[in-house]
Amino acid sequence: MAFVDNQKIINQYQNVEDVQEVDGVFEVTVTGFPHNPLRIRVVETDLEDFPFQGSSEYEIKNSDQAGFYRSMQPKENRQGAVEDALYGFLTYYNPTRIEQTEFRIVENW
Repeated sequence: MAFVDNQKIINQYQNVEDVQEVDGVFEVTVTGFPHNPLRIRVVETDLEDFPFQGSSEYEIKNSDQAGFYRSMQPKENRQGAVEDALYGFLTYYNPTRIEQTEFRIVENW
């Protein structure tokens, strides 16, 4: 299993306070997120060039969006898969507008 640099992720995103891998699931503490930790799972795909896909346990929708969003782009490595899932979440996340943001848990995630 390939190494994921948790400290790089913490340094890259201002709203990320901590990242821990627990039993193959990345638990990300996000500033002000009411359902901390945000959990991200990485699975292997059948794609030769992009064998890893990350997905977060929650979809997000802020007041500027028409619908819920969750990024699940296949990536070349586990690091990229975790970062993509987290970036997709944080793109629409603003801790100062938490009252205008909805979070929907993904069943059978």
